[in-house]
Amino acid sequence: NNAITFLLQNIQPHQNLIVDGDAITIFSKLKPQLPTCRVIFTPHLKEWERLSGIPIEEQTYERNREAVDRLGATVVLKKHGTEIFFKDEDFKLTIGSPAMATGGMGDTLAGMITSFVGQFDNLKEAVMSATYTHSFIGENLAKDMYVVPPSRLINEIPYAMKQLES
Repeated sequence: NNAITFLLQNIQPHQNLIVDGDAITIFSKLKPQLPTCRVIFTPHLKEWERLSGIPIEEQTYERNREAVDRLGATVVLKKHGTEIFFKDEDFKLTIGSPAMATGGMGDTLAGMITSFVGQFDNLKEAVMSATYTHSFIGENLAKDMYVVPPSRLINEIPYAMKQLES
């Protein structure tokens, strides 16, 4: 908790804050005011329940959109058909695979988003590109694998980026 408080007091407006996993749980408990920098949350359904206060079975598009608007951040809601909510619009991915539902896959996505945000000038393009690339790789690997390990997905990133560049 002290680390989160320190971070929130010292992060600068020009910086980005990507929040995943246990940090989402801490945010859910502390309910701090978000900093003025660009904040991206990457929750799975249970983490989103904690952060938004919406029980999983009541997480409709409309309720999620309202919660995102109250939160004032970008949200990448990890699920079958990942939903990406920005302040002014949102997207639902139609790619991905249940074979990606394995430990460390969300960490991989958060890392990809962090990397892409550092390379793109446009936040929306960065988040969309990272999330799409993550799902694209996972779906392709799942054609030959029952479970897609994060390490295999990571190894495929440069090949997928080359394939998707056109």
